[in-house]
Amino acid sequence: ERNRTDFHDLLRRHGIDANEFRE
Repeated sequence: ERNRTDFHDLLRRHGIDANEFRE
């Protein structure tokens, strides 16, 4: 999904690791 990719890219821009959102 393009949305998912954009979301992860946004997190990267803020220096946030996607793993931080995984529980």
